[in-house]
Amino acid sequence: MLGAGAIFAMTSGFLLLSQGTPEWLPELEEQIFRDHDCAVVQLTNVRRGQHHGLEVLVGEVECEDGRSFDIFRRGDDDFRIARSPEKPAGRSRSQRE
Repeated sequence: MLGAGAIFAMTSGFLLLSQGTPEWLPELEEQIFRDHDCAVVQLTNVRRGQHHGLEVLVGEVECEDGRSFDIFRRGDDDFRIARSPEKPAGRSRSQRE
């Protein structure tokens, strides 16, 4: 838990990417592909903030094959990537297109 001292700005993945490619995105794409064979198609629920003087990033990644992962990063550490809980039945956005 990050605690009351954490300050976050929330934005949708679409808005974040429409403002230009974040500097951390290529590193995330490389790490999640290497570790989980995931080709990123969408970022959602992205939040950036400060905690004890370090930038903190949390969000969710959707892969081309429909899987979802939660991401977390503090400072310049590697991303922590965990499989998101299963979502209700239905097709993902990438499967609808």
